[in-house]
Amino acid sequence: MSGSVCHPSPHFLISSFIEFISFSISKEKETIKKEFLYSPEEAIKEAKKLSDLKIKSRLNNEEHIISSKILSSKENENYVNVEVFYKIIENITDTGKIIEEKTKEE
Repeated sequence: MSGSVCHPSPHFLISSFIEFISFSISKEKETIKKEFLYSPEEAIKEAKKLSDLKIKSRLNNEEHIISSKILSSKENENYVNVEVFYKIIENITDTGKIIEEKTKEE
């Protein structure tokens, strides 16, 4: 038979089919902007509260805020700039192994 037709194997068909499939993963974030109208005193109080939360999020279980004080605040048209001083108890020590060595004089 001179006119034979070559049929691809099933494995070839599957691999050819898979070449046309692509997978992609995407992550999307949505930012929700909330606008509030505060009096200057309320804005300073809210800024202090947000500052406290941000500092506390950086501390571990053994560390905590002793006190805080607003050093200065500047009011502008759209925002309030607040400088806050914190006293914090935190563990800044490091432990290590002490190795005793004898000197020649001993």
